[in-house]
This record gives sequence, structure tokens and C-alpha cells, in this order.
Amino acid sequence: MRSNQQQRQPAQRQQPAERQQPRTQKEYKEDPGWGSAFRRDAEGNQPQFTGTVLDPDGDELQIAVWVKTPRNGGQKYLRVHLEPPYRPDAEDPLGDVFDGQSDGDSNDDIPF
Repeated sequence: MRSNQQQRQPAQRQQPAERQQPRTQKEYKEDPGWGSAFRRDAEGNQPQFTGTVLDPDGDELQIAVWVKTPRNGGQKYLRVHLEPPYRPDAEDPLGDVFDGQSDGDSNDDIPF
């Protein structure tokens, strides 16, 4: 009679037909309602963690997280800020307010 150890055979791992390359951070997309924040070297009032989250509608938001300690010495907590991502190519929110054209109320005669 064989012992249990002799009867067991190691499970064979099946290799996938094609191995997928790992996704880079830019290619990775969170599911709506989820996000990630990564630790960073923070100085002064800068957040200790930053990252991105997707709201339930699938719109991307930037997240900033600070680790805070209450003034009364209580339990530490996380302070979180969400905002739309910075887009340098977005339209100027002020429009053409500062387009350099005068509207007739010139202050050229003011000496300073």
C-alpha cells in the first residue's frame, strides 16, 4: 500500500498561451469609484500621498492626502483633497480678459 505522500503529485501550472506585458502606470486605468495614491517626499504643507481616482461617472480626479495629528494628541487621520486634473492645454478660464487690447480706459498717464 502506498502512503499519501507517494500518491500526491505536484500540481502542474499551465502557462498562458501568450504572456501579456505588464501595463505601465500611464496605461493602467482604475475602475470607476476607485483610485490610488502613492507616497512622495513631502516638504512643508505638501501632501504625503498623491494620485488619481475615478469618480462613479468615470471622470478622472487628482487626489492629495495628508496624514494629520489632532492638536489634542488624539488618533491620526487622513485629510483628503480631490480636484480635476491639471490640463496645461485647457482653455484660459479668463478668456481674452488679458489679451493686451485696451478698452478705452487707458491708464497710460499714470506715472507708476
